[in-house]
Amino acid sequence: MRGAYNRPFGGDIPNQVMTDVTCPILNRLGRATKMLCVSGRGVTDMGMPTTMRVVLAVLASAIFVARPAYAVTIYSNFGSGSPGYSTAGGALIITPLAWAFTATETANVTQIDLAFFAFSTTNSFTVSLNDNNGGNLGAVLGSWTFQNVTTDRTNDLHTITGITGVTLDLGTSYFLSIAFDSGTGSGGEWNANTIGALAPWIQGTLHANNGSQGAFDVLAAPTPLPTALPLFATGLGGLGLLGWRRKRKNAAAIAA
Repeated sequence: MRGAYNRPFGGDIPNQVMTDVTCPILNRLGRATKMLCVSGRGVTDMGMPTTMRVVLAVLASAIFVARPAYAVTIYSNFGSGSPGYSTAGGALIITPLAWAFTATETANVTQIDLAFFAFSTTNSFTVSLNDNNGGNLGAVLGSWTFQNVTTDRTNDLHTITGITGVTLDLGTSYFLSIAFDSGTGSGGEWNANTIGALAPWIQGTLHANNGSQGAFDVLAAPTPLPTALPLFATGLGGLGLLGWRRKRKNAAAIAA
């Protein structure tokens, strides 16, 4: 191919970083720019103006690392379909009831959904997220109050949003618990899950290793990358392009 070069695998580091980091994106852009970039053995069409190649390389590096934040499900026992949990009832909330679960990644909690209903129209419940202290409720990481919860067990999904300052660690066990104010109403029930999820539970002073878990999920946003990382990657892309230009000039001088 005219104006092309073959860079041996294991060439200089800037060029290696340039191709290995930005090639996947540049190859997509190549359909419009006629630029071919092959990671590991950089083969590039020389028909694109240098300025355009610089701009595309910088943009590609920025896109590669500056991915938008998105919510992830860190734990869920909701089933498919609607409502995704049992409407036939579940575990009694007469004394505080807690279910254990394990975090699937290190992340910042942003939302909790759970299904429970009350036995009387006037009521107050407190939902808490706790550390697991050797099978017992540990430190409270966050707590939220619900008042006058519905008595309709078929439409009783409750959502807690705007949670901040609560970080869960990968592989660590926690408890999600519900307690009701005995001065308001007569308790309620935590709807059972429909996927057969079992987990350790605590109800008052009672402990058990396995029980049909109450229906809930915990949503989280991934811990953000350091803010300097996009700039660092963009700089590497620029260094790689400079190395490529230097090689092109050297190749042209030898050919002459």
